[in-house]
Amino acid sequence: MASAEPFHTTWPDIEAPAAVQKWLDDFYHLADNQDADAGERFAQLFTPDATMHGAAGLLVGREAIAASRPKAWIAQKHRRHEPLQVYTAKADYSEILVLGRLKSWFKNGEIVEAEFVAGITFASDSDTGTDTSTNPLCSLYRVWGPSLLYRNGNGNVQRQKLINLVQDSAPWVKAMSKKN
Repeated sequence: MASAEPFHTTWPDIEAPAAVQKWLDDFYHLADNQDADAGERFAQLFTPDATMHGAAGLLVGREAIAASRPKAWIAQKHRRHEPLQVYTAKADYSEILVLGRLKSWFKNGEIVEAEFVAGITFASDSDTGTDTSTNPLCSLYRVWGPSLLYRNGNGNVQRQKLINLVQDSAPWVKAMSKKN
């Protein structure tokens, strides 16, 4: 089960809308949640035609995003995302950058720790009521992992530089493919 502990995220001096702060909290708690309905609840954070680039590859639309969630738990026992810092270039927070940390415990005993950068674009459409101040919905999500800590079976920590977590997931693949 995912942790419900609050995150200790640092936000910019320009006050973020409470709805964006709640969206970010919901997003990362649901990303770590294995409940049967977590995938559908996670997908509702996106626009119907959203694009998501992540460890599962390119996903387009809520249906694909929801369907990807159970696959995240095939090899992982549990995981914990921790958003550490949020940046925005727009006062309405329609585009944010999140720096964070992820720790995954795999069913085979491997533990992988990664730093990540996520770019999140929220839709803004007065016709549909999507607005970052009241009802933020993500239209584009991209994630990169600049470095990765890999704890091997002996408990030794190794650091491996990555250009892009999506393109170079070798430590993740290695951890997932190791037999018990």
